[in-house]
Amino acid sequence: MSRDTVTAYRARAKANEDSISAELSRQKTASDTEYREVKERAAQVESERVRLTRDDVVGATHIVDQFGKLREVVRVNQKTVSVTTEWSWTETVPFDRVRAVKR
Repeated sequence: MSRDTVTAYRARAKANEDSISAELSRQKTASDTEYREVKERAAQVESERVRLTRDDVVGATHIVDQFGKLREVVRVNQKTVSVTTEWSWTETVPFDRVRAVKR
């Protein structure tokens, strides 16, 4: 292989690497921007959400938890709501994780 061929090969390889690096950088910037926008929107939605108190939950038969799952209320505690599970025990859900109340 002659010296000129090696030099040309290295120049093409460098150009390809630079092109790939530039595209990766552009995609990472776009991804980071999208991630920040989603996080800011989620924080805004969470800050605008109505917070339920103990008085709102007393008398409810079911609640909707932070995962959107409808749970049957066993009792309303001071800071949490005890709900049934698929198993033989109950779980507690803090009031700040209760999204809706069904009466």
